Amino acid sequence: MYAKELEQSFLDFFVSKNYREVNEISLIPKNDDSLLFTNSGMVQFKDIFLGLVKPEFEKAVTIQTCIRLSGKHDDLENIGLSPHHNTSFKMLGNFGFVNINKSVVINEAVEFLVDRLNLDFTRFHVSVHQNDLESRNIWLKTIGIHESKIINGSDETNMWSMDNIGPCGYCTEIFYKIDNGELLEIWNLVFIQYNRTGDKLLKLKNVFLDTGMGLERILSIKQKTYDNFDTDIYKPMLNVLLLFFKKNGPIDKSFRILVDHMKTSVLLMKENVLPGNDKCNYVLKKLIRRAILAKNKIGVNYKLYQIPDDFFFLIDKCIGNNLAVVREVLKLEEKKLLDTVRFATGFLKKKISSSKNVTSQDLFKLYDTYGMPFDIIKKLTSKYKINFNINEFNSQMNKQINLSKNVIRTADIKLNKLLLKDLHKTNFRGYGSATCESSILCMIFDNVIIDTVFQNQTVIILTESTPFYPEKGGQVGDEGVIICGENIMNVFDVQEIDNKILHYCYVVNGSFKVNSLVSLKINKSKRLGCKRNHSATHLLHSVLKKVLGPHVKQMGSLVTDKYLRFDFIHFSPLSNNEIISIENMVNDYIKMGIKTYVTSYFDENKNETIRTIVIGDKSISSELCAGTHVKNTRDIFFFKIFKEYGIGSNIRRIEAGTAYNVIDKLLLSENTLANIISETKSNRQDILENLKKLLLKNKSLEKENAKIISDLISYQLRSSDNAILIKDIKLYILVKDNDYLKFVHKFVNDKQKLIVLYYFEDMGYIKLNLVLSKDLNYINLLGIVNELEKYFPVKGGGSRGILKVSISKNDCTDINGITDKIVSYLSSSI
Repeated sequence: MYAKELEQSFLDFFVSKNYREVNEISLIPKNDDSLLFTNSGMVQFKDIFLGLVKPEFEKAVTIQTCIRLSGKHDDLENIGLSPHHNTSFKMLGNFGFVNINKSVVINEAVEFLVDRLNLDFTRFHVSVHQNDLESRNIWLKTIGIHESKIINGSDETNMWSMDNIGPCGYCTEIFYKIDNGELLEIWNLVFIQYNRTGDKLLKLKNVFLDTGMGLERILSIKQKTYDNFDTDIYKPMLNVLLLFFKKNGPIDKSFRILVDHMKTSVLLMKENVLPGNDKCNYVLKKLIRRAILAKNKIGVNYKLYQIPDDFFFLIDKCIGNNLAVVREVLKLEEKKLLDTVRFATGFLKKKISSSKNVTSQDLFKLYDTYGMPFDIIKKLTSKYKINFNINEFNSQMNKQINLSKNVIRTADIKLNKLLLKDLHKTNFRGYGSATCESSILCMIFDNVIIDTVFQNQTVIILTESTPFYPEKGGQVGDEGVIICGENIMNVFDVQEIDNKILHYCYVVNGSFKVNSLVSLKINKSKRLGCKRNHSATHLLHSVLKKVLGPHVKQMGSLVTDKYLRFDFIHFSPLSNNEIISIENMVNDYIKMGIKTYVTSYFDENKNETIRTIVIGDKSISSELCAGTHVKNTRDIFFFKIFKEYGIGSNIRRIEAGTAYNVIDKLLLSENTLANIISETKSNRQDILENLKKLLLKNKSLEKENAKIISDLISYQLRSSDNAILIKDIKLYILVKDNDYLKFVHKFVNDKQKLIVLYYFEDMGYIKLNLVLSKDLNYINLLGIVNELEKYFPVKGGGSRGILKVSISKNDCTDINGITDKIVSYLSSSI
C-alpha cells in the first residue's frame, strides 16, 4: 500500500462512519499567537474545544500536514538518529464534538487498523491512564486485548491538555510491536472530558474527541520497513539525491537530515516563509543551514540550489513558479552561511591574537545573532583550542528562550474571546452600503460585559449588522459614527474575531444601552481612499509579476486611505527604469477604465464565503480578497510609487499612493524643485546638469579641505614638543574645534607606538576621541571608560583601536581632570 492509498483509505473509512471530511489548514496558524506552526490536526478545531465556536458538524476527519519545530513538540534533534521522527509529517485525525462514546471510538480505531490495514492484532499494546477505568475496561472486555499488553500511564504520559488550565482529558495510545521488539506508538486517542481549574478537574457536559496518527509511521509498518525514510514518501527523494551526488550509499544520518530539512524548508517557503531572524523565518534559516552542513558531511561539492527538479516535485508536485524562488533562496543562504563562517573565523582569530578570552557569551552571539550552526562553533572551538563550556552556552540559550516567551506574552494583550462565544456572527453589509440600522447586541468595557455606557467612555460595541469593514487582509478598519437620537459615538477602530465585528468606540455625547436601535455610518471619504489603494495594490501585484518575473510573491501588505504598502519576494533593488515601467503599466490600466467585479462561493469545509476580485479579464488581476474595491479602475485616477526598499532577506517593499494623495506629494515636490531652481539660478531644462556640476565642485572642495586638515594635524603632531612619554609610547593631547576622527585615524594608523587624544565641545558635551596606532590594539580601551565612570556619567565606548566618549558639561567642566585620569590609567595599564 502506497502513501496516497493509505490516506484515501483513512478518509473513506471515517466518511463511511458519518465523519465530515475537512480540508487541512495552513502550516502557519492564523489568529493563534501561541503556535509558530500547525503541529497537529486539532489546531483548526481549537476554538470548538475551548467553547468559543459552535461546531457546524458533529464529527470530522482530516489529513493535516504538521511541523514540529517549536515548543514542547520539537523533534529537531531526533532527526537522522531516529527512524520514526520527521520535522514535517502528515497527521491522520478523526474528531468529535457532540456525544462522544469511548467504546465506539476505540472500536473504530481497531477496525481501521485490523480490517482495513490488515495489521496483526497480536502485536498491539495500549497505554491507559491509571484512573481511566472506562477505557481500560473497553480494551479488556470489548476489544479483548490481554491485560499484559496494557501499560498503566500517569498524568505525565496519558493526560492531554492545552495549557495548565482549561480543557483536558485522558488519552489512550495504541502501540505496535515491530520486528526488533520495539513498541512504536502509532495512534493517540484523546477524550477531552474535563476542565482543569487550578488543582481541580471539573467534568464537562460534553466529551470531545481528538485523535492523531502519523502517516509516515503507520506507512512504515504497512510497508514493513519500520523506518519513515524507507517508505515511498522519502525513498524516491533519497534516490534522486544518490543519483545526483553519484553515491551508492549508505543512507546515513546526514542523508536523512538533508532530505528531511529540505522537505520541510520547501513546505515553509510554499507558505511564503523566508529565512530571517524572527520566529518562523529563523526556524527556516536554521533548517536550511543544517541541511547545508548535512550535505557537506556527505562530501559533495554541489550546492543545494543545484539539486534536480525531480526532487522538489516529489515534495510538492504543484511547486511550479515557486521553484525559482526556492532555488534563489537556497543559493543566497548557502552564500550567507559561507560569509558567516568567514566572519566567525576572523572574530575568533582576532580575539585570540589580542590575548582576550573567548567567552560563552561570544560563542552564543555567533549562534544567536549571526546564525552560526552549533556544529561549526564546536569545530572552530576545537580547532583554535578554545574552552567551550556547554553548560554556560545552554544557560545563554535558556535565557534567550525565556526572553522570547516574555515578549510574546506582553505583546499578546487581547480581548478575552470567551466573552463572545454565545454571540452570533455579525451580518456585514458594507460592500453595498455605507449606513445601516441595527440593534446593539453586546457592550464590553475593560473585559467586562456591561448594559450601559456613558459619555467620555471607551467601549467595544457589537451589533447585529454593520457597514463597518473590520481590519483584515491588509486593509485598515473603517471609521465613522454610531448614533441614537442625540447620543453619538465615534468609531475609531474596527476588528473581527470569529466572524464577529467589534467596533471600538468613544462616547462623544449621551449614553447607550444594550438592545438600543442605532444608526451606523462609515466615513465615506476614508473608505473611498481605501478602495482606491486596495484596487491599486492588486494592479501593482499583477504588474510586478509581468515586469520582474513570476517569482514575485506577496509577503504582506497594508492598505490605508492615505497610502498603500506592498511587500514582495525579489532578489535585488528595483532600478529607476523598472519603477517607471511599473508605474506606467499601472497607470495604463487605470486610464483604460477597466471594470472590477466580484465572484464568490460558499466553502462548506471552511464554513465561509470565498470572494475573488477580478479586474478586467483574469490575465490582468484575479485574487482572493475580502477587501473593498473601486468598481472601475478609472476611479483610482492616478498611481505613483513613493519609495522602494529592502526590509529583509530577499523581501522588497513598495510604498505608493493614488488620486489626491499623489497630487499632494507632487505639489510638495514641485515646490521643492522650484526652490532648488531659484537657489541654483537655473531653469528646468538645465537644473540636472547644474546640480551635477555643483556636486563635482563640492566633492573637489571636500578633497582639498581633507588634505588641508590632514596636513595641519600632521604638522601639529610633528612639531609638538608636548608629547607625554608612557614607557616608549608617545601620547599627544590636542584641542580641536570639530570631530576630525577620520583624519587623525588615517595619520596614526600606520605609525608605531603612538597615541593621540583630542577633544572638542559640542552641544553641551565634552567629546573625547582617543586613537591608537595598530601595534597598540592590545590596550583595553573599555578600561578607560570604566575608569572615567568612577567619577562622572560617560556615554560611548571603544573598539579596534578607537575610543569615543562624551561627558556632559553639567557633570564635569574640568577637561584637564578628564585627560589626567586617562593618562594615569594608560600609565598604569601599559
